[in-house]
Amino acid sequence: MASVKKGLLAMLFSFLFTLCAHAQKLEGTIKDATGKVIDGASVIIKGSNVGTTSDADGAFSISAKTNDILIVTALGYAIQQIKISNNGPIAII
Repeated sequence: MASVKKGLLAMLFSFLFTLCAHAQKLEGTIKDATGKVIDGASVIIKGSNVGTTSDADGAFSISAKTNDILIVTALGYAIQQIKISNNGPIAII
């Protein structure tokens, strides 16, 4: 019985490590159509409680995975949903 528990525990740690390994830091900048940075915009991963806000330079950083969908909201702007195709820097306009 103890070896079964150790095996399950090892599988659980392996699974959690795999989940963590796929989420990477994603950085980006939020600007309007004229190029003005938008500070204080909310960036949330759809279907989760993971989120952040853009700083005074419109920059943000969030831990996300490929195929996650970012929901970006800012006062006075339309809500945008952006699907992550890779974990490189992105510009949201």
